[in-house]
Amino acid sequence: MSKDIKKPAGETRRYVGIDLGDKKSRVCILDERGEIVLQEWVVTTPEAFF
Repeated sequence: MSKDIKKPAGETRRYVGIDLGDKKSRVCILDERGEIVLQEWVVTTPEAFF
């Protein structure tokens, strides 16, 4: 049920995946080619996700 939304010229799409854990979660950001832009651990608290 995904809609293809047109992106503004010159912008790169990013995709975010989160592996949630009790105390720590892994966050990974990919570019539109599927290459890793950022990958890091964050503490699983509401503040860490803002």
